Amino acid sequence: MKHQIVAIFKFTSVEDELYWDLIEDFHKFSFWLKKNSCVYGDITSHATQGGKMIGDGWRKSQDKEAFGRYKPIKTYLTLPEDRIRYEELNYKVKSTNSFVGNRFQLIFNKCFEESHQQLKSIGASSFGELTHQESIEIYQFISNLSFTFGDFHSTYYKDQDLSNYSYGILMLVDLKNFNLVKNKEDVLCFSITTNLE
Repeated sequence: MKHQIVAIFKFTSVEDELYWDLIEDFHKFSFWLKKNSCVYGDITSHATQGGKMIGDGWRKSQDKEAFGRYKPIKTYLTLPEDRIRYEELNYKVKSTNSFVGNRFQLIFNKCFEESHQQLKSIGASSFGELTHQESIEIYQFISNLSFTFGDFHSTYYKDQDLSNYSYGILMLVDLKNFNLVKNKEDVLCFSITTNLE
């Protein structure tokens, strides 16, 4: 059986990458999710897909073909009061995306440069440029922030417009009270390199 490397994870203490005021913003956002469970609802687990997951961001809107595959959460809300609340929350999320996009831009550039040098040192396939394949200015205020609850899994999911080199942040949340885990050993910044040959 041929073994393949499908991803490389680099974990870094959040203290090395983020300011604590940004951590507090994430903390507030986790309570936003807890208070408004109607936004993400329940997902029945089965062999190919399961768990709970919510994504916050409009990056998909840059690709009309990809964006067409995603139905707005609003269409799943049947009660008028839930729809009104969703509109209010959606307005607040715009500021969330703004701070995430601005703060992450510098982190992403650093991750690209470090990963590029690491892959080059071991002779692994690497990207030619130290920036995203698309203009960073396009996404300056657009984040791709996701929260996963439980054992989210999907065997057939594939993001057609995702770069081979992805970077993000993992923030642990206590599902009992939705408090953000702040222990520096448990809250990690990570980078992922996929599709290595």
